Amino acid sequence: MKITLISMDNYIISYGVRCISSYLKQHGFDVAVIFARDVMDRDMPPSILADIADICNASDIIGISLMTSHFLHSISLTNYLKKRFHIPVIWGGIHPTFCPDESIKWADIVCIGEGEESLLELCKRIRENKEYLDVRGFWFSRNGQVIKASGMPLIEELDKLPYPDYGIVGHFIRDGQHIVRLTDKLFEKYLSKRKTLDGSYITEYYVSTSRGCPFKCSFCSSNSIKALYGGQKFHRLRSVDKVIGEVSELINRYSFIKWIYFSDDDIFASPIKRCEELSAKWKENIGLPFYCTCYPASYDEKKMKMLVDSGLGIINIGIQSVSKKGCEVYERRISAEKLKKVVNSVTAFKNILPPLYDFILDNPYENDDDMIENLKFILEIPEPRQLQLFSLVPFPGTGLYTLMKNDGILHKYHDKIYKRSYSYPNITYINLLFFMANNHVSPKIIKALSSDIALLLFNNRFVKFMLSLIPYSAVIWTVRTFITRELWRFNKPMQE
Repeated sequence: MKITLISMDNYIISYGVRCISSYLKQHGFDVAVIFARDVMDRDMPPSILADIADICNASDIIGISLMTSHFLHSISLTNYLKKRFHIPVIWGGIHPTFCPDESIKWADIVCIGEGEESLLELCKRIRENKEYLDVRGFWFSRNGQVIKASGMPLIEELDKLPYPDYGIVGHFIRDGQHIVRLTDKLFEKYLSKRKTLDGSYITEYYVSTSRGCPFKCSFCSSNSIKALYGGQKFHRLRSVDKVIGEVSELINRYSFIKWIYFSDDDIFASPIKRCEELSAKWKENIGLPFYCTCYPASYDEKKMKMLVDSGLGIINIGIQSVSKKGCEVYERRISAEKLKKVVNSVTAFKNILPPLYDFILDNPYENDDDMIENLKFILEIPEPRQLQLFSLVPFPGTGLYTLMKNDGILHKYHDKIYKRSYSYPNITYINLLFFMANNHVSPKIIKALSSDIALLLFNNRFVKFMLSLIPYSAVIWTVRTFITRELWRFNKPMQE
C-alpha cells in the first residue's frame, strides 16, 4: 500500500510529516514524501503540479500537511489531483485541525490533531478493505455528508515513537521548476544555514525534545490544541537518551550537519534536572552548537549556564511586547522590569552569538504610544543583539482570532491571514524605526526620529499612503543599505 505525503511548508524540516512517515514505515507501509517548498508563489507552476501528480500516481492515499498560509495553494493542488485521480486526499496540520468545516469542503478526509495513530489505523483499514468512517481523529466527506469521528487521545509516551524520517529514500523536493528525487546534496542545499561567530555559515537541523507548550499565549495555537484534548497531559517530554540517540544517528548519517536547532516552544520549561542531564550528555556525546527558544517567564540563569557550557550558541527570547495593552492581548503578563533582568542576564554571556529577541508589530490593540514604548525598550537592549520582527496575524484556532472576531475587527485581516506571511510587517513610519533598530542604526538617531515632532511630520496618512506605493522589497533594501549605511556614517563621529 502506497501513501504519499506532501508538505506545503517552505522549510524542509516538516517535522509533523517526517514523524508520520516514520511511524507508517515502522508498521510496514510504503511512504513517499514530497517537499513542495516555495508555495508562497501566487500559483504553483504547472510543471510542479504535474510532477507532484506523477509521484502520487498509484497511491492509495494522498496526505497534504498545511498551515493557514498554505490554504489557497492546497485547494489548487487538491483540485488538480482530484481531476487526475480517484484517490482519497487527506488534509492535516494546524489549519485543518482548527478549521475542519472549511477544510472538509475540499479534502475527502480531515485529520484533527496529532496524526500518527489516527493515520496508522486508517491505513490499516483501507489496506484490509474495511470500513473506516469511525476511525478516531478524522472528519470524513462521503456522498455530500460529513461524518465526524471522535478525537484520538494524545500520545503520552513519546519515546515509543521512532525517530522522524530524515532519510532520502522515497523523498522528493522542489528544485527550481520541478520536483526531483532528494539527494544528500539537495538535502544539504535546502536545509537552513546558521551564521557563526567567525562569519561563516553552517548547516543546521531541527530536533524536538518535547511536544506541547505549558503556556497560553493568545497568538499561538498551542493553548487551543491543548483544549482539544481535555485534561490530558499536553506538555510531554522525550527522554534525554532518546534525543541524544536521534541526534547521534542524524549527524553520523549527514556529516554536513554542524548545528542543531531545538524546535521546542520553550526548552527552559523542562525541570532543572532534565536540563542537567541534557547538558551533560550533549557535551559528552554530541558537542555541536545549538539554538533554543525561551519564554521570558521561564528563563533561569542556572539552566542558561548549563546550556551554554554544553554548546548553546544562540538563544531566542520571545518578548513580543512590553506595553501593558500588548501584554494583556497576548496573555503574557510579565513586567518590563522582569524582562530587563532576563535581557541583562542573557547579555552577560559573551561567548555565544548575539541574543535574538522577538517582537510583534501591527497589533490593532496597540496605539502609537505603545509602539514607541516597545521601540524604547529595544533601544535599551545592549548590543550586540538581533531582532525578529513579525506582523501580527490572527490565525484560526488562536485566542487572538477569537478576540478579534468578537471585537468585530477580524474582517480587516482576512487577506492577511490567507495570503501573507507573518514575517513581513506593514511598511509604516513607526515600523521603519523598528527596522532601523534591527539594522543597528544609532539609538540617538532613532530617538530623534521617534520624537513628537518627527512623528507629527512623518507618522501621518500622507506618508503612509506614499509608503504603500513602494514595493515591500524596495523599502527593506533601502533601510538595510542606503539608510542604514548613511545614518551610521553620520553618527560615527558622535560615537568616537
